[in-house]
This record gives sequence, structure tokens and C-alpha cells, in this order.
Amino acid sequence: MASSFLLTVLLCAAVTVSVRALPIVLLSRLNFPLAVREWLNFVPAAIMAAIIVSEVLGHPALTEAGWSISLLATLVSFSVGLATRSLFLTVLAGVAAFALLGWILP
Repeated sequence: MASSFLLTVLLCAAVTVSVRALPIVLLSRLNFPLAVREWLNFVPAAIMAAIIVSEVLGHPALTEAGWSISLLATLVSFSVGLATRSLFLTVLAGVAAFALLGWILP
């Protein structure tokens, strides 16, 4: 059983790495037009926005009183991100706000 588990983990790792690395390796050799390169700069922000909106609106963490902890922590993160322009501090503030608000709010 241990060998089949190890084989499964190794196969999953190989698939994950190939799916993520193969497009980068193949597409890095292509020279895209400037308009495409500029458009691709928006992809990370669009993906992050989709993840955040999905979490906040789709399955928000609510308190017993009905407060949306997810939305409040998002607002804290957004504020810290605007003020500091630091990804690390933004994520840290969001996680801390989510934890503290879940503990403080009824």
C-alpha cells in the first residue's frame, strides 16, 4: 500500500508540474505582439479579483449576527494594500483581520 501511495503522489506531482511548467517553457520562446503582452499583464489581477469575489459573495463566512467576516477582512486587506503596496502586508492583514473578526464579532 505504501508503494502505491508513493506512486500516486509522484504521478500527481508530475502532472501538476507539467501542467504549470510546460506552457511557460513552450510559450517563452514565442515573441508576442506588444498588445498581447500588455493584455497578459492584466491576467494575474483578474484571477485574483475572481477568487476574492467568489469567496466574498459565493460562500461568505458569517457570524451569528449576520456580519460578513469575509467582506470585512477583504476591506481591511484592500485598505492595507492601497496604503502599503506590499503583497505580504496585504495578505498578512487579511488573514489577521479574518481571524480577529471571527473571534471578536458575535
